[in-house]
Amino acid sequence: MAPTPDPHELSRLQSYQVLEDARRQAATKDNYNSDLTRSQLSTIFRERFGALPHGWQLDTTEAILLGLDTIVIAGTGAGKTMPFMMPLLLDDKKKIIIISPLKILQDDQVERFERMGLAAAAVNGDTWCKDLQKNLGQYRAIFTSPEMCFKHDEFRAALTTSTFEDICAVVIDEAHCISQWGGDFRPTYSELGKLRAFFPPNIPFFGTSATLNPPALQELRGQLSIDPQSSFFLNLGNDRHNIAYSVLPLNSTTEYEALKPLLSRTATPSHPDDLFKCIVFVNAVNTTQLAKRAICEWLPPHLHQYVTFLHAHRTPRARRRAMKRFRKGRARILVATEAAGMGADIPDIELVIQFGVPSSLSVWIQRAGRAGRSAQINARAILMAEKSMFQQRKINGKHRPLEDEIDEQVEDDDDVDDDMDTEGDMEEPSHYSTDNNTLNAGYEWGKKVEAALRQWIATKTCRRDISNQHFDNPPTCKSPSHVCCDNCEGTTAIADSTDGTRPSTPNSSTSLSPPVTPSKSIRSLTTSPSPPATPSRSADENGKRKMHTVPVPVKLPVRCEKTRKGVLKLSCEMNHGESSMCFFTSVMQCSEIRATELAVHLWLMVIPMACNVSKPFADTPLN
Repeated sequence: MAPTPDPHELSRLQSYQVLEDARRQAATKDNYNSDLTRSQLSTIFRERFGALPHGWQLDTTEAILLGLDTIVIAGTGAGKTMPFMMPLLLDDKKKIIIISPLKILQDDQVERFERMGLAAAAVNGDTWCKDLQKNLGQYRAIFTSPEMCFKHDEFRAALTTSTFEDICAVVIDEAHCISQWGGDFRPTYSELGKLRAFFPPNIPFFGTSATLNPPALQELRGQLSIDPQSSFFLNLGNDRHNIAYSVLPLNSTTEYEALKPLLSRTATPSHPDDLFKCIVFVNAVNTTQLAKRAICEWLPPHLHQYVTFLHAHRTPRARRRAMKRFRKGRARILVATEAAGMGADIPDIELVIQFGVPSSLSVWIQRAGRAGRSAQINARAILMAEKSMFQQRKINGKHRPLEDEIDEQVEDDDDVDDDMDTEGDMEEPSHYSTDNNTLNAGYEWGKKVEAALRQWIATKTCRRDISNQHFDNPPTCKSPSHVCCDNCEGTTAIADSTDGTRPSTPNSSTSLSPPVTPSKSIRSLTTSPSPPATPSRSADENGKRKMHTVPVPVKLPVRCEKTRKGVLKLSCEMNHGESSMCFFTSVMQCSEIRATELAVHLWLMVIPMACNVSKPFADTPLN
């Protein structure tokens, strides 16, 4: 009996047959010479980058030059940008349009193209002006968003003019966003197929991503009207062999202390190099500053400047400054939201930490892929998962929204509090599933998590196997360069750690006491008419949960006055209970921050006194 053909190999053979047919047709019609073109591309690449391109990069570039719709799935840092950069290096008349999801990613790509001598521009709401409109025709690469293409009348009109006659391709970078964001979050992503009407039918579309699973791939093809039978498709897989994956338990999303033993090579860091170059991803805008503040409290004052934060609500100047500091090594720890989750090409990141469960396995693999982009680095990616995701509660049809239900749009609404504590709302009896991945009849999970991500976190087998299956990665012969994952290494995973002890982490050189959950949270600052009595979480010797009184909430009358041009003076009068009055004053340069950052700064200013901390934090720099 003949062996069953590998579907990945069949797909590859079909794609290369489509490419070969296109070569023959171009040779007949336009005297196209494939060998000469590939030789020229290799020479240009070697001159610019000091090495030869991968064979698949040449194949993909050829497909674009021949007008074939193309889709490439490859891991983060694999070099997916090169196939749409090389046509511009080969022909100085060609131009390209790149749909990019994040402004900070657009800025990063523009810098890369300009370093190669290619005039490039980011076209978005922050950069659009009359001068940019006038000079659009001078740029070889335009990085923009679906919203600019469909909702910005002036730019939309420009796309259909003779300014863009020499377009050789339309690139959909991070193409998984069509599936991930194309609903209510950014509906224009579900309309990208309409871009075909803007350009002649011979202009190919090129979709590329590291996290296209089969359903997302099918949706991408449907949205962009890409026929699998007549397009070029490469699935190189997204496994990163130099990243070791692990999972650690998190009592709550305010347990910042849990980060402490992970960020430094030593228990008492004194030099910047003692800190791992690390991104700590969080799921909400306000958490970036809270986590950054907590980290700085553990470090000596001279190391505070090596911790910074990034989110989409910061000003363009502040975002660029934060990323530049981190890229250059002037910041060692970056606390960030999804704003840093895609595309940032920083080769020397040693560690990525996801603080709290993200929305999907695709999001986690994208964020983890920021680590180890240099193949010489043995990197780590640690997902810190709330233990409530394994806790079950009886279904009673009435409960407060869970924190992950709120987190889905936190990047667009920084008033949302993802630090909401939900474990106290569990209906009794609540318990952990015996295998941490099976839901008992009549119960629901304490935290809703995408099924694929829950499986990846809960598995007691190899985490890479789960990821490879979910993304339909082809078989690979490349073994992990150091540790595969915590399960393969034999370290304790979260699935076996429901008693609150912290499992070991690969390559961690410190051995510190298990972190203690903070006694106060931001929720204690919300308003309420009277001091309510609520049951405590811990039971006494009789199995009862004692009642305790919540302190009278804080009242925050705030005065704001303009002292001189560009400067605001904030005065916060705080009444803690029925007792004494306290005053805080902070003077800020308004040119450096936006209103959302101002609000968070004010919260941070009053939290210490609300928690009876003797040392108030005034005049805190937002850097």
